Amino acid sequence: MRVPVYELKEGCILSEDVILKTNRPLLLKEAVLNKELLQILSVFLIKDVDVKPKLVNGIDFRAFKTTLSNVESHEADVKPSEIINELDIEHFYVEAVSAYKKMFLSWRGGHLSILEK
Repeated sequence: MRVPVYELKEGCILSEDVILKTNRPLLLKEAVLNKELLQILSVFLIKDVDVKPKLVNGIDFRAFKTTLSNVESHEADVKPSEIINELDIEHFYVEAVSAYKKMFLSWRGGHLSILEK
């Protein structure tokens, strides 16, 4: 059964390979999902995978009855300001520029404090 990654839990068993745009699969069929593998799926932005109806311990796995339209409508409700606050980005940018300027001036003056840390 095809299940969104956010509904998976430890102990789920893949029923198909997870394929990316490479010659090799990211995860192989029959892989038992653990925290690390669930995180890998999230990092590679995998939206959904095929899993067996039973967990590795034999208990039935029941995913939420989420439809694609429900997920798409939920994604449409998220405002960009909730994801990234533009003021935070500007603040971090100004701090980074200031730090690089200090580092450059120190380096130009012959100080190697960068390597000493």
